Amino acid sequence: MALHLIAVIFSIVTFSNSAISSSCEGSACEFELTPQEQSSDAGYFSVEWNSLTTNQSEDEQVLTDSAYKAPKYLQLATNEGFTPELQLLDITYQDKIHLTGYDDGTYFLRLLDEQQNVLSNVAKVTIKHHPFERVWLVFGIGALMFAILIGYMISRAFRSKETSTED
Repeated sequence: MALHLIAVIFSIVTFSNSAISSSCEGSACEFELTPQEQSSDAGYFSVEWNSLTTNQSEDEQVLTDSAYKAPKYLQLATNEGFTPELQLLDITYQDKIHLTGYDDGTYFLRLLDEQQNVLSNVAKVTIKHHPFERVWLVFGIGALMFAILIGYMISRAFRSKETSTED
């Protein structure tokens, strides 16, 4: 009886895990894709991924056989269905990438192998840039500080010349 109960619990856990990882087209996700920030107000973001099939640390990981599926591409799109595809970035031999230059909006990312099979979960990043009023305010403050600094340096240069000619 206890064995049947354990088998049922194991089946439920396995079924729930496969339902969660449905973005990997029926198979378990091999990599977990995680953006460092879910939203960005500067137009750039970082994404990293870790293998879910190994318990080794990054320094101890050694590719021992050809069955290891390394991610080859990072796919970006503006919708969760990935149609149309926005970008397909070659990420061979990487485990982290920094992306920049994106307009306001929501972007979806996932890892693919060489045959375009999905290897990871779908990560979502929202970009919303700083408002232009704030950008111009910060730029104006910086320009004012620069002008004050240059004015101070020029006035100190003239004062030092006046004191050196009076001696």
